[in-house]
Amino acid sequence: MNIRPAMLKCFWLAVFFVFFACGEHPLEYVDISGSREEKKAADEAKKAADEAAQKAEKEAKESAIKTAEETARASLTTFVDSRDGQVYKQVSIGSQTWMAQNLNYLAESSFCYDNNPAYCTEYGRLYTWSAAMEACPSGWHLPSRDEWETLFSVVALSGSKAVLLYTDFLIDGRCLDDAGNIFGDGSCPDSYAFSVLPAGFLTYDFFYGAGSCSAFWTATERSPASADLITFGLGCAYHSHKSNAANSVRCLKN
Repeated sequence: MNIRPAMLKCFWLAVFFVFFACGEHPLEYVDISGSREEKKAADEAKKAADEAAQKAEKEAKESAIKTAEETARASLTTFVDSRDGQVYKQVSIGSQTWMAQNLNYLAESSFCYDNNPAYCTEYGRLYTWSAAMEACPSGWHLPSRDEWETLFSVVALSGSKAVLLYTDFLIDGRCLDDAGNIFGDGSCPDSYAFSVLPAGFLTYDFFYGAGSCSAFWTATERSPASADLITFGLGCAYHSHKSNAANSVRCLKN
């Protein structure tokens, strides 16, 4: 008698009995389509939430920039330099109050671009560093590089000077971007009423850059021979020789 088929028969009968006794089926089909749909829905919900958060962040930043611009423009006033009676615009941006035009006080070691007084009227005077350190009226001072960076952090809300550069460097009423490209239709917005103009500068007895560049002295020394500049436009260095260069001055209120 061949017992192998009988043993196999008994084995499968035992498995069959255990399966039905336990109420489970080892080959039971599990429908996972529902879990896939749930995951897809969850992913879509997360994507929508992320997009909404990004939109809200962008709108909040744009609103903050608009508020900063409106606050600055509303603060625009004037003051008189008691030394010579000249009237200057001043503007509050963040916690600082700046002159809203370049200094034009006749001091020793100061110059008009191309030695032409008409340039002084439009752009203010150009000063050597030692003259710039003493040129601001009483109650004002030549700002440090850090004080300029404070201004940039307010106007750009990101520590960058891009917003100020795009909106406030004016050439015939047009804007100059950070690549040196002129754009706009003659009505550059001057969003913060800061009114940077391309005044040019003097270096080693040569005038250069009017119409394309503006450089402002800071009180921050780079070396015994040079000091940091804040520049707008193309062709300006970031620091300059104290005795052989003359640049624009914007005074900051004490």
